[in-house]
Amino acid sequence: MPVFLVWVHEDSTKSEKQAQSQCTSRHKEKKRSSTLKLGTWNVRTLQTGLNENLPDIEDVRKSAIINDELSRLKVDIAALQETRLADSGSIKEKDNTLFWQGKAESEVREHGVGFAVKNTLLNTVELKCNGSERLLSLRLNTSIGHVTLICAYALTLSSTPEAKDMFYDNLLSAINEIPTTEQVIIFGELNARVGSDNSAWDSCIGRFGVGKVNENGQRLLEVCSLHSLCVTNTYFKTKPQHRVSWRHPRSKHWHQLDLIMIGRPQSDVSKMCHPDLQIQFAESFEREYKNISENTATEKWEHLKSTIQKTSLEIFGRKITKQNDWFDSKAVILAPVIRAKRDALATYKAKPTQRNLLNLKEARANAQRTARICANEYWVELSDSIQLAAQVGNIRGMYEGIKKALGPSQNKTAPLKSTTGEIITDKCQQMHRWVEHYSELYTTTSSVSDSALKAIIQLPTMNELDETPTLSELNKAIDNIAARKAPGCY
Repeated sequence: MPVFLVWVHEDSTKSEKQAQSQCTSRHKEKKRSSTLKLGTWNVRTLQTGLNENLPDIEDVRKSAIINDELSRLKVDIAALQETRLADSGSIKEKDNTLFWQGKAESEVREHGVGFAVKNTLLNTVELKCNGSERLLSLRLNTSIGHVTLICAYALTLSSTPEAKDMFYDNLLSAINEIPTTEQVIIFGELNARVGSDNSAWDSCIGRFGVGKVNENGQRLLEVCSLHSLCVTNTYFKTKPQHRVSWRHPRSKHWHQLDLIMIGRPQSDVSKMCHPDLQIQFAESFEREYKNISENTATEKWEHLKSTIQKTSLEIFGRKITKQNDWFDSKAVILAPVIRAKRDALATYKAKPTQRNLLNLKEARANAQRTARICANEYWVELSDSIQLAAQVGNIRGMYEGIKKALGPSQNKTAPLKSTTGEIITDKCQQMHRWVEHYSELYTTTSSVSDSALKAIIQLPTMNELDETPTLSELNKAIDNIAARKAPGCY
């Protein structure tokens, strides 16, 4: 059963723009030009068993069936799971183009993910090439900036913990590669029950969840809590049959396994204490909110909520996380001690007496002692906060503490070396080395034996291609030109 999300984005001349999302099974679009309808669908397989080359199959193609169904439902971009096709590729149908990523040709045909993109949106999408049979990313260029879509096909509950750890590690790596300024949407068959406990996960799930959380749901909610993602399926009051997508074969209970998660932008609340920004926020909010055309209470609330969020992002900006180490956290205590040591050193250099030397040694010893005490206090406090967060079930706080303890990640690059193994630092020499490398790579001569040339199948010569086209053929070619298309070279 497909699950859909209508992603609304409005054009604006201001620096920040707003993205709203709504997860629903049936939605009447009021502004067709400003919405994108996203969906996720487990297609079971794209294989037909008749031919490996999909465009050459004369029988009904699975890709054609998917194209017709997505066109009927007016879905712009759909995430596909269980494509079961080898390697990576694409096929262009009448209305949609299907991209897929699967296992190698020599491996078992299982799993596989992909995207079905409307042909009119092909110029705005960029498919990333580092996908796997369970994760695939697509970058979408919209009026509010770049948006990264991640199609995920998670492991089931019966899989080994090692395999689950590998999948969620890959998912976290894919999320970390996305710039913080870009919007991210993760959707697909996550095979996780997030439950309906809104009080425990108020920042991740809404008040309309289904059932109880399981082990996979716990893992997924921890990822959502770490990266400020919300499961949009649980935020809207829809019919009960529209909240679920899979029925257990034994218990006959329905569950929601196809989920759509979207990142929520966060305002920098630390700037709300500035009087100037408070005045700007009040003036901007009054200017945006005074034109109210809604009638119902729901429409008024949606307008008020969107105006507050939009105005706060414009005035206060987005929240930027910072990595503070023990020195920055204890700067208030360390600054006077370091200043005293610096003054003692300046006094000794100006007047190198025995007394000033003793004062300098005492100041250095005091600075080292204070630094050790501050470092020990910092790590003890950080360890206690991580342990407390783990005990009370605050997974987000625990991961934030661990991330603070590990510090910022390091990006390492391999140095460029010459043919003799020496490291090249000069840019001109580096360019010459690349020229030398590719010259050796592409100028390698290869010999082909006569037997190999004879083994090549010789196709018959098509002499009719050299003949001058007739007037009827020319008229037929002109009639087949699409409307508003200039004729090109043939």
